[in-house]
Amino acid sequence: MFSDPSKTRVVRKTKPTFSVIWQSNATTGHSWSLKNYDSGLVVPLGHRFYPPEDKKLLGAPGYEKWTFKVKPRAFTVPHTTSMNLIYARPGDAQGAKVINFRVVTKK
Repeated sequence: MFSDPSKTRVVRKTKPTFSVIWQSNATTGHSWSLKNYDSGLVVPLGHRFYPPEDKKLLGAPGYEKWTFKVKPRAFTVPHTTSMNLIYARPGDAQGAKVINFRVVTKK
């Protein structure tokens, strides 16, 4: 279910939106935030935290789903871009986890 950051996301013009899903545990104060992306090619549409299904497991991790849309100009020629998300407590980058992944556009 979780996204593999080592796999490149291939986005086609016929379906310009894509999502990534990362494990997240809101009870620790940590959350994912968008660190770096090419705003000329990609638009973040939003993200949402999903708690664990089993409500009896206090402190168990859930996941965050991030959804993006690739702008039409990104399909005029193939593009490759990198995106970064960081998992940390607000204002506390020490020990933060960074995920890097690539997005490639195709007609």
